[in-house]
Amino acid sequence: MTSSERNTSACILPFIELNIGTGGTASPCCALSRLITSDHRMMSVYNDTIESIWNSSDLRSIRERMHASEKLLECQICYDQEAGNGASVRTYHNTAWEHGYLNSSKATVDDVMCRAQETDYHVPTGPERLVLKVNNVCNLRCRMCDGNSSSSIAQDAVHSSWMPSHVQPTRWIGQLMKIGPSFFTGVTQGGDLDDWAQSFHDEKILSLDDAVVRRSAFLHSPLPPEASLVRIDLHSVGVNDKPFLTIHLDEIVVSEGIVEEGKNQFSITIPEECKLRENITISFDTDNPITIDQVCLERASSKNQFTGKNIPSGLAWYKDRSFIKNQLFNSSTNLTKVNVMGGEPTLIKDVRFMLGELIATGKARSMNLGVTTNATKCDDEWLESLGSFKAVMVALSVDGYRDINSYIRFGANWNAIEASIDRYKGLSNAYVYCHMTVQAYNMMHVIPLVEFCQAKGIDIQFYQLDDPRMLSILTMPRPARELASAKISSYLFRNSAVNYATSPAGKQLMAVRDALDSAYERSDSKHLERFKAFTMELDADRGQSFSGVNAELASYL
Repeated sequence: MTSSERNTSACILPFIELNIGTGGTASPCCALSRLITSDHRMMSVYNDTIESIWNSSDLRSIRERMHASEKLLECQICYDQEAGNGASVRTYHNTAWEHGYLNSSKATVDDVMCRAQETDYHVPTGPERLVLKVNNVCNLRCRMCDGNSSSSIAQDAVHSSWMPSHVQPTRWIGQLMKIGPSFFTGVTQGGDLDDWAQSFHDEKILSLDDAVVRRSAFLHSPLPPEASLVRIDLHSVGVNDKPFLTIHLDEIVVSEGIVEEGKNQFSITIPEECKLRENITISFDTDNPITIDQVCLERASSKNQFTGKNIPSGLAWYKDRSFIKNQLFNSSTNLTKVNVMGGEPTLIKDVRFMLGELIATGKARSMNLGVTTNATKCDDEWLESLGSFKAVMVALSVDGYRDINSYIRFGANWNAIEASIDRYKGLSNAYVYCHMTVQAYNMMHVIPLVEFCQAKGIDIQFYQLDDPRMLSILTMPRPARELASAKISSYLFRNSAVNYATSPAGKQLMAVRDALDSAYERSDSKHLERFKAFTMELDADRGQSFSGVNAELASYL
């Protein structure tokens, strides 16, 4: 038994990996249920150096609690998966590490934790791996995705109303820096706005940019030195009595009075005593509900001169060449792997610049590269760049064979995908595998993709979608899940000569089957009703037919 198996909370990732999202926020793992914070605000590369994020008290606390075998609330998704079928992101990475993947010293997970303990859970060498979610430029509109990961969805009013983007970067656009009520980097929300934020997961959002305040709410935001005003747009929500609203900037009352019917705009000068601070709290207290449309900081000059104190250029972090050259790829003395994601990386010029920087500085020759791609584009220049790295792991985001993939991943062309797979396989330094997100739409169609991958000579890995809950396999009726499970069991029986219990892909496939067989199901039928409504609305907008590609599942609904 390995050390990580004895300590069922231990995970190698917080000790070696840092994920940086499009909005500049950070986490040690893609499965962690929250982002790294400092004093109740989300840390980001705009306002915090990579070193300060990497060795923040929050991340050091995660490391320490894991070492003490404490079960972490933010890691519950892994614990739940392990309780159901034994496999999770945690166990996958721990096993790979214990078997020597990018671990030349052969240190165990326990060795790494004990070494970190000696420095109060600081890891002074910096992250060994960076996972970079660069921009959202994407040519597809995948049904389980949102505008934060796809520019095509961000421009799709129908899809966006169901899948709102989450964290957006805080930066100046002209004279304004929007800080609410949507989620923005480094901005903390509280009070009634917390109730509103949770509704992202439960209801269709008719407007992504407003929030109802029933009694009280606040925004706590970084305060750039050039900000001079707070601009607030709001309106009453149709109650008989006009709301009486009090607005505070920090502890100072800056406005109070009746909110008239219709739209109201407040332009409030920031008091001098507030300007001396790095952050500001904007509070709302009302005796009747109001709707906040937007909250912005305002400056006198429209020059794009400030994003955050760590990146003063006014550019997104992935476009700031100085940040990329001087900090991003120099944040570690032992950077062994960089993973790039989008959007679709092949379409993002900033990704190509990053790869070019690693190649030009000679780092690529000793570095592993990970790429997650929808495989719809693959040109000669891209392949040449990949060929310059020590090794490349190409994860193909494909969610079904032919028509089912085109249905889920709207805009995908199967012939182009198959041609790209062949080209990636032609790279001598590449490990190519398929990454299938198992969800309601493809649970009846797992095996055809497995067989396609076998014919192509590539591996396949499975990720069980949990959010949005309406698309989870557990939301589907039990008889439908039983049929999907039987299809997998039949395949395993036909291929009984293969010992799936010992292969990672086999274990994941059996885990999918076990999840389908699980007695657990969503107790609230609203998720299934939302699935039906979402499916019908997208089908109508896109000219697609759910029953045409998913007749078996449709018969159970």
